[in-house]
Amino acid sequence: QTFHPGDLDYPNSAAMVSDVLQNRNLNVFRGGDPHDFLNRVDPRTGLNENEMFRGVHDYFGHSIRGNQFGPRGEEIAFGSHSQMYSPLARAAMASETRGQNSNVNYTPRNVGLQEEMLRLRNAKADARTPEAEADIDRQLRELGAQWEYADQSAVLLPPEMIDTGFEGGMPQYLRGLITPEAGSTVDNVPATHFSRAPGLLSEVDPAYFGAGHRGAEFSRVNSPGGIPRSYFYEGSRADVRPEPMVSLGATPYGAELSRLYDATKDPAGLVRLARVHASTPRTAKVNPGTFNATQFRNDLDRLVQEYGYSGLLGDWGHSGYASRPIAVFEPTPVRSLLDD
Repeated sequence: QTFHPGDLDYPNSAAMVSDVLQNRNLNVFRGGDPHDFLNRVDPRTGLNENEMFRGVHDYFGHSIRGNQFGPRGEEIAFGSHSQMYSPLARAAMASETRGQNSNVNYTPRNVGLQEEMLRLRNAKADARTPEAEADIDRQLRELGAQWEYADQSAVLLPPEMIDTGFEGGMPQYLRGLITPEAGSTVDNVPATHFSRAPGLLSEVDPAYFGAGHRGAEFSRVNSPGGIPRSYFYEGSRADVRPEPMVSLGATPYGAELSRLYDATKDPAGLVRLARVHASTPRTAKVNPGTFNATQFRNDLDRLVQEYGYSGLLGDWGHSGYASRPIAVFEPTPVRSLLDD
């Protein structure tokens, strides 16, 4: 292994695998912020434990199986590397690999770089000369060098997230501890819900989504990754013009909603993040240049919920109506508007 201060980074995972297989060498970054625990230095090599761990992970997690550096490759590398550890050691190893991957690739931390890299990869599909392709590759490497990583922190992930079979999502028992970033919520919003449920309701529960009118959203929400919700219209009863199929024979209910995420303003970058992950570059070998609208909406709903927002204030599917729809992911107290 060759440890370096950042000047021998590989341009891509294929170059790393080639170096390992052909030259029996692996370049490993040496440096970074000191780790709270993995900081002891081996007097023989001068390397600290975190640097040595990085080398082991790059070799056993990536090089042997040819796993890429991207989000999927890092997840596969976690599964490969974790087989080397005891259950207790795997808990620490998960934070350094799966935890880092989640922070770097699945939060808005690097969404601007992800968007620009997607744009360049699409432009590469139109490149007419080897020189043009080489220039785009150079720009992609420069963007990769700007990637921002999570701060070193000695934390353990919830036990569900250490299991290699974990499929994602925030455990229910942790959601109450997560609050949205200050200033990013829309609060005290008057809203109107229509229900065909018999009797008067005191609460609208997302668990009953689809019990009334089943619109186009019903199939998406009931697909893998969909999140149940209750739909409201933004505004008081006098201001709302509902879809006829929603309001016909239904009882109107009023509520005041808070902790909403406004998708049109996207203050935390969640819309941008969901959009870039649902986009396949035109240079891809599978489904090039496609945009998965179902994945985009399901990912956005999940992000909004897991960042601590109660619901999503959007602008989808309400063309011609006075009020925007609000998808609420939590049980919501309501009052009947029959007498208003």
